[in-house]
Amino acid sequence: MKIKNYTVKFTKKANDDINDIYDYILNKYFDVFAAGNAYNRIFKDIRNIIPYPYAYPEIDIDLLRNKGIRLKKTRKYKIFYSVEDEIILIIHICSNKKSYENIIVDLLERIT
Repeated sequence: MKIKNYTVKFTKKANDDINDIYDYILNKYFDVFAAGNAYNRIFKDIRNIIPYPYAYPEIDIDLLRNKGIRLKKTRKYKIFYSVEDEIILIIHICSNKKSYENIIVDLLERIT
């Protein structure tokens, strides 16, 4: 079986999420190294989606069902994305500590 060549794209808000995570760590801990590690870890986790983007489940929340939004949970972050044709679109990245109520609000704002 041949693996497709997927292109990863980010919404502007997903880019903002990554920058916000970096800035939060930098400002809270004054540690450029830790902020850089978090940044690199997020991109590594996103690269791991590429070979098999359909391996991660679609989210099963009533308001978002059938929108094609998938979730990859990592050690510290949740990565929400969709797949269309050969494009993986990163929609939202947030801490695992963020409540699902807040995540749903953010996702609804991003997809409508």
